[in-house]
Amino acid sequence: MKRIETTSTIYTLEGNVLISKLKSNHNMTVQDTVENYEARQTLDLRYPMLALMDLRHLSGMDFKAIMAMNDQREADLISAAAMVLGKPIHYIIAKEARRFRKYKFPVKVFKDYDKAMSWLMEHS
Repeated sequence: MKRIETTSTIYTLEGNVLISKLKSNHNMTVQDTVENYEARQTLDLRYPMLALMDLRHLSGMDFKAIMAMNDQREADLISAAAMVLGKPIHYIIAKEARRFRKYKFPVKVFKDYDKAMSWLMEHS
């Protein structure tokens, strides 16, 4: 297991599952997305990778950060992704992100972390 931390996010790589947990009370900025991308480059990410994004503690996100997150450079490594959301703002952010990015892999939204992980394991 590998773990790295940025200003906004804690990343854990467990086998072929990349778990990203956003920190409490943080508004995601473009600078955060750049820092996160650079941090992920230090991990040994390879296909097929499963991605679990835990956004339950996210306070908000700049529109420019949403656009920056839609970078396709890592998309070819992912075989399935799950998002764990909690607040209504999270659903709006997820909807906006999907509006600008067409995924080539299954993506599903959950309220429950364990259900999200179980669903991902079905795609490993």
